[in-house]
Amino acid sequence: MRRLIILAVFLCWPAPASAQTAATPVILGDRAFTAAELGRFPAGVVHREWIAREAAARGIVVPEAMLAAAMTEAARQEAEHAGYVDARSPEELRAALTTGIQQELLTDALIAGAGPDPRAFERVYATLNHRLRAMTRCTKQLAKDIVCANQPTPKYACSTFGAHEICRGPGQWELVIDVYTELVDPALLLTTEPDPNPLFDRVLRYMRKHAPAARRCFYETDDWRLEIICDRRSEAAAFAYAATRVHQKAKQTWTIPATSGAL
Repeated sequence: MRRLIILAVFLCWPAPASAQTAATPVILGDRAFTAAELGRFPAGVVHREWIAREAAARGIVVPEAMLAAAMTEAARQEAEHAGYVDARSPEELRAALTTGIQQELLTDALIAGAGPDPRAFERVYATLNHRLRAMTRCTKQLAKDIVCANQPTPKYACSTFGAHEICRGPGQWELVIDVYTELVDPALLLTTEPDPNPLFDRVLRYMRKHAPAARRCFYETDDWRLEIICDRRSEAAAFAYAATRVHQKAKQTWTIPATSGAL
């Protein structure tokens, strides 16, 4: 009798709409992506879909005026900077800027929900990353670039925390803070090269005051990047929290919308 009950439950359980195959290597929620749709950079396509879904779930809509301002700035940069050519088509550029702005607005919403607490920030993003993985299935060939529910976690897996990716290496957690992209108005970067040291100092001062757990991390500077290695994810998340907060304040003075580095 027990076997009959188990069989009946199994037969009545809803089957997935489809399975990941060579033709549809990634399934995200109820949508199957073909190899052609994924193109040469499947991780980027999946990331774009993740951001779009999370933004839609929170009612986040990119204002057309904000997107138009970013498109105008992209055209200005290409026209005024000798030798600079944006290889993206207008459609690709619009999609990239839309995703970048969506990610900025999503980050703002998530941090507002977490409040001024690095530990709450870590919990919010850990929940987000768990949800993204749970809705994503992929073939074994793509599992090295995409974190999928049906595949083992890659040895060097990265997850979003605020404006950053935290990556797990052997026995450590790593992130990189690009102070030019995060703290300087993109409209200025084609004509000026600010001294990165005061920018590093802004991030480090905020970290020491508001995210003391990150003090245990090792960090070094390389050109305009702050490269960070931590023993625990909580420490790396605290550093990401501090840098994201400084980025949020900096972008309020920019002449164009922040686009998560898409410009």
